[in-house]
Amino acid sequence: MKKSVFLLSILFSITSIAQEKTKKQLAEESLKRMQQRIEAFYKERNKQDSIFNANLNAREQDSTHRSDLQIFQDAFKQEKDSTRQERKN
Repeated sequence: MKKSVFLLSILFSITSIAQEKTKKQLAEESLKRMQQRIEAFYKERNKQDSIFNANLNAREQDSTHRSDLQIFQDAFKQEKDSTRQERKN
């Protein structure tokens, strides 16, 4: 009887240790997956930022875009100036 209880307590101890290792391994694997997802997110974000910046630079170099921008700025300035004139009168 004592021998059975002793063997059961050893078996229980081994099982408990195995469960703790399993929990630790699961936590480590979960952390690793989370880090991989974060790295993938930032990699994709940097890729999208690079594409956006390249497109922005291309638009800024485009003469049509620059002339459209100049027209908008001139119209905005004229509107602003006319509004000031109306307020003075």
